[in-house]
Amino acid sequence: MIYPPEGSGVGKGQEALLLSVAEQLKQPLLYIARSSELALMEDELDRSVLRDMESHAAMALKLLDSYILGVGVASQQAALELESVSLSALLSDVAHELSPLAKQYDVELEVMLDGKYGPVMSHPQALRAALHSLGGVIVGLPTNQRQTIMRLGAHKTDIGIVTGVYHSSMHRLPGVKGIAEDPKRAERRQPFAEIGGGSAAGVFVAQQLFRCMQTSLDLRRHKGLQGFAATLQPSKQLALL
Repeated sequence: MIYPPEGSGVGKGQEALLLSVAEQLKQPLLYIARSSELALMEDELDRSVLRDMESHAAMALKLLDSYILGVGVASQQAALELESVSLSALLSDVAHELSPLAKQYDVELEVMLDGKYGPVMSHPQALRAALHSLGGVIVGLPTNQRQTIMRLGAHKTDIGIVTGVYHSSMHRLPGVKGIAEDPKRAERRQPFAEIGGGSAAGVFVAQQLFRCMQTSLDLRRHKGLQGFAATLQPSKQLALL
């Protein structure tokens, strides 16, 4: 398994990330192809199959959009311009987009914001893409629990608003701490190999996008769940009021 190196410049790191993205895209595309073939063999088309195919296609397209955005910023070697963003509205939108995929994996999807706070400084398109990329990977974590939960959560700390995606089975994954702390020193195996042979490309894409938003992706906990999150700063516009 290739781990994209630190830094946001183009070159070998981008080649490794592109390979990781291609590996992750294989799974939804294979599912779509096989489901289409089976559906065409049936006398009556099953609409549930169509809905599953649509969710897989949407996930693949979102990952590509996120990767393209990250590469575009990295090629300019500049940080994204941050603006005031309503976190509650953005998290709700991302949850709505991930809802079909969560249903397919029989995962309960929730949005939880602890405390009261206003907008944060971020880049709305990049933040949406990063959270969606994380959710697209994390939603498929293997579980032996009766109730599986994936949470889009945010909570206030002394250093900012910690925002990310959490899962009730994240703590069971070997190697997950290594990929969050230092991809180059992580174990030489796929940390998310348990996800149907998929890839952790969505995590790498999110890492890159958060770096471009002047923050980092870390392994964090939120009300009993473990996941990946980044620290965002409260809106500077409100601070001046």
